[in-house]
Amino acid sequence: MEKNRLRVAWCRWFLTAVMLAFAFLVTFNCSTALAWYVAGQGHVYAIGQPPKDPENPITYFEDIPVGCYDAYVMDWADCPFSVSITEDTSPPYIAGAGHTHSRMVGTGIGKLSGAGAVQVSQWEVRGQTAQTFWIRHDQPEMSGGVIMKAVIPAPPGRVCRPDGSLAACTIIYHVEFQVQGLRPMPPSTANDYKFSGHPFLADGTPNNHTGNHFGTPGLIAATAAVAHDFFDQTGRQLSVNDMSLPQGGLYDYHDTGLPPHKGHRKGTGVDIDSVTVGADPKLQKRLTNLFIKYGCTKIKEATIHYECE
Repeated sequence: MEKNRLRVAWCRWFLTAVMLAFAFLVTFNCSTALAWYVAGQGHVYAIGQPPKDPENPITYFEDIPVGCYDAYVMDWADCPFSVSITEDTSPPYIAGAGHTHSRMVGTGIGKLSGAGAVQVSQWEVRGQTAQTFWIRHDQPEMSGGVIMKAVIPAPPGRVCRPDGSLAACTIIYHVEFQVQGLRPMPPSTANDYKFSGHPFLADGTPNNHTGNHFGTPGLIAATAAVAHDFFDQTGRQLSVNDMSLPQGGLYDYHDTGLPPHKGHRKGTGVDIDSVTVGADPKLQKRLTNLFIKYGCTKIKEATIHYECE
């Protein structure tokens, strides 16, 4: 059974590239007046291991170097700066991640901080740097695109474009956070299971997420096998509720950027509606034994939840 190991780490080569971009591309030269604007497609980063405290789902942080270097005098320049993050709602981020609501809520896209920096908001910091200044980005376990933007005004006597029209250098970078390798669970061809939980929640309110039945190949295979056996033994259809979003991560079905869902982040968990077994303890035990047969574990919580690593 395939394991979806989630590790949150920035590649060393990327860190080096970012440092060089911030420290040397933002270059002020009074004779040639160099201009720099960096806009990349970005990279995809895996969402991290589940946090120790499910109520505080920050699972990733990285220190981002910010600085300006004067190539004319070959020394660091004393520059003010601002660094900000915002959600990337351009395709395919908004659809691919599964969140159709704004992620600028709760822990959302994370927060920025920096020792000695002014905290404008959780998404923006400002400061002054004479060398390299380190900004920390705490990224919660929520999938989707994030735009990082740094603005550094040119010191007196310097400009950032050959025509002298740009007084501030801007660096923009796109990154995407996701659990890779998740697949949609296909509809049953034998009518032994059905889906629930989308497009409406149990209370009838819209579910502002594009899908909730994605998982690892192992979870999908195990759930389908259980449904086949359970239907064969009891004649009852398995009602499959929440699995994971298309790119995993926090499934904030109340659109708050926070739990209630503490699991369903890695594509290895599935909820089964209670109508499948009703109040019959023998059916409940039969269902659990079938999931165990296919390598899964029952999680102790109010819902009928199994993990299939």
